[in-house]
Amino acid sequence: MGVAAKILTIFKSVTVEPSLCLSSVAILYYMLTSINGIYRKICQQTFGNDSTIDCFNLHDTVEAENTVQKLATQFNLYFGFTYLPTSILSSLLMGAASDIYGRKPFVLIGTAGTMVLFYAVLIELCIVDLSLNWLYGVGVVFGLSGSFGAVLSSIYAYTVDCVGDKQMLTVRLAILYVIQSLANVGGSAIGAVLLKK
Repeated sequence: MGVAAKILTIFKSVTVEPSLCLSSVAILYYMLTSINGIYRKICQQTFGNDSTIDCFNLHDTVEAENTVQKLATQFNLYFGFTYLPTSILSSLLMGAASDIYGRKPFVLIGTAGTMVLFYAVLIELCIVDLSLNWLYGVGVVFGLSGSFGAVLSSIYAYTVDCVGDKQMLTVRLAILYVIQSLANVGGSAIGAVLLKK
C-alpha cells in the first residue's frame, strides 16, 4: 500500500464530530484569550521596563491605556486583513472542490488551519519576548484553510450528504449542535483558566 493510499484510508476513517469539537474549542479559546492576552502582551512589550505601569490594570494610567488600546486595535485590524480576504477566496474554491472530491478532506484542512491558529496564539501568549508580527503569517495560513466558517459549513454539508434516513438527519444535526455547544463552553473555560495564570 502506497503512502497516498494510506493517507486516503486515514481520511476515510475520520468522522466529523472530533473535527467540529476541536475546531470549536480552538476558536473559542482563541477569541477569549487573544483579546486579553494580546492586549496585555502589547502593554508588556511597550512599557515593560516602566515600574509605574501595571499591565494587568491600566485604568490608573490613562495615557498608557490609550496607547495600548491604539496598538491593539491596529494589530487586530491588520491581523483581520491577513485572514479575511484569503478565507473568502479559499472558502469559495474549497466549496466547489468539495463537491468534486468530497467534504471530509476540506473539513480536515479547515480543522488543521484552526489548530495552527490555536497553537500559534498559545505560543505567542506564553513567550513574552516574541514579536506579534509572525502571527500575520499564521493569519494567512488560517485564511487559506478556509477558517472556521469553512469547517462548519463542510461539517453540516457532509452530515446531510451521509445520512441516508432523512428522519435521522435532524437527530444527527442536533447531536452536532450539542457537540459544538459543549466545545464552545470548553474552549471558553480553558481560555478563562489560562488568562488567570
